Amino acid sequence: MGVGDAVSAELKEISSSPVEKFVAFVPNFSGLGSFALKLRQELCDTLAKAAPPVGHVSPACREAVLADIVFLVDSSTSIGPQNFQKVKNFLHPVILGLDISSDQIRVGLAQYNDNIYPAFRLNHHPLKSVVLEHTQNVPYHTGGTNTGSTLEFVRTNYLTEAAGSQAKDGVPQVVILVTDGESNDEVQEAADRLKEDGVVVYVVGVNVQNVQELKTIASEPLEKFLFNAENFNILQDFSGSILQTLRLAMEGKIKDSAQHYADVVFLTDTSQNTS
Repeated sequence: MGVGDAVSAELKEISSSPVEKFVAFVPNFSGLGSFALKLRQELCDTLAKAAPPVGHVSPACREAVLADIVFLVDSSTSIGPQNFQKVKNFLHPVILGLDISSDQIRVGLAQYNDNIYPAFRLNHHPLKSVVLEHTQNVPYHTGGTNTGSTLEFVRTNYLTEAAGSQAKDGVPQVVILVTDGESNDEVQEAADRLKEDGVVVYVVGVNVQNVQELKTIASEPLEKFLFNAENFNILQDFSGSILQTLRLAMEGKIKDSAQHYADVVFLTDTSQNTS
């Protein structure tokens, strides 16, 4: 920051590049105040682009992936008990690949058709082995397909602090829906509310001919959050892809919310000319 008769060439030699960003001149000291806001904005922009040094944070904390994940499983009559077991087989490797604990990834599960059958909420089972056991033991219930009301139920009964959600702490909220058909009720409003709350919605369809409804529910980009298997026999083949994109999404959320750190030194000229 040059004032008055400061030598332009010398300041340009000292400053970082580009000089139009890092060198400024004012005609007198009275004009310095007008540059305070601009300087603050430049500092914030620089910090946002810089990689935050996190040497004071333990490696375990740096590598931890945090999330609240709710699996929402369609158990309508069209699925049948054998295919419902294949859905649970699909969930097994996904859950197995998650770092489940009370202070990392929390998992909930609900089954639905015309009605909603809560299996367990986010704060029920902090151990992966218990989550896997309860998932495999979920009984099959027949009925219709009311996806819209179920999405709203999950939003108001699962993704809440009372049910174990860590949303207020900035932890990513994720819903993974597995369904084989079109809903009997409207899904648009419920899906929009979830997304407005910042929830990431994965949709796994099985032999769904009209995918428009699935597109309405899934987060964007669709190529990342929407999957459609041809049949239940190959559903488990999608477990790896789901787990990979899920982990990338969670890591991306954490990076987006990471704090920025910097050491800033102000160097002030107090020569006779400044008075």
